[in-house]
Amino acid sequence: MKYYLGLLILVLFELTVIGQEDKIDKLIMDTNNDQLSWICNYACGLYLKGNAADSLIRIGKPLSLKVIPFLADKDRGIIAHYILSNIWINKKAISSSSSDFDKDSTISINYCGLNFFEKKGHIFAGQEALNENMDKWIKRIEKKSNR
Repeated sequence: MKYYLGLLILVLFELTVIGQEDKIDKLIMDTNNDQLSWICNYACGLYLKGNAADSLIRIGKPLSLKVIPFLADKDRGIIAHYILSNIWINKKAISSSSSDFDKDSTISINYCGLNFFEKKGHIFAGQEALNENMDKWIKRIEKKSNR
């Protein structure tokens, strides 16, 4: 009887882990850079549109390795950075520049070390910046995980 009870608990645990992995994969696929908005009212900041990124942030550090490959993705790299920053970084730094706004309506943004742009509601980054950012995150997570 103990054997069957132990086996049942093991099977249920495995199903829970698999279910959690599937949930994380689905949530990641439900995110994209356009779910971030740059809004300036009294102060400027990034705001989320949608719940998938918030759900991933609540899951926390265990999902980090699943998010890392998306840091170099042009459609998900910025929101992946936003998610990891909200999980791993205590003091979040944000700055912006609109020096060329009159010329091309583009705002340059730096959020926790990643430089990207906002133009007419669309947020984007260059591929080189995304690749460098992914390398930084890999090193940061490895360093903090080894403590």
